[in-house]
Amino acid sequence: MFDRGHLRLLLIVGTLFLVVGIMTTSVAKQFYSIILSLGVCTGIGMGCLFAPSIAIVGTYFTTKRAIASGLSAAGGGVGMLILSKLCQLNHL
Repeated sequence: MFDRGHLRLLLIVGTLFLVVGIMTTSVAKQFYSIILSLGVCTGIGMGCLFAPSIAIVGTYFTTKRAIASGLSAAGGGVGMLILSKLCQLNHL
């Protein structure tokens, strides 16, 4: 969908899947419903949000495209490491 120019629709659908997946996980009472909400619904939402964020970098950079794509892919992991450490410091 991203290659056909439907970025906004892809982001809206991904956000809705992610929010619905997290909300249904909070009210899940059985194991299969947790797997469906976290594994399927949240997974589809994160896929819809992560794939365009990596692919859009290639459209803006003509030189050093590989470095820019690598930095954008690593940014989520690095951000989560920093955020988890900041949350630990606030609870001390």
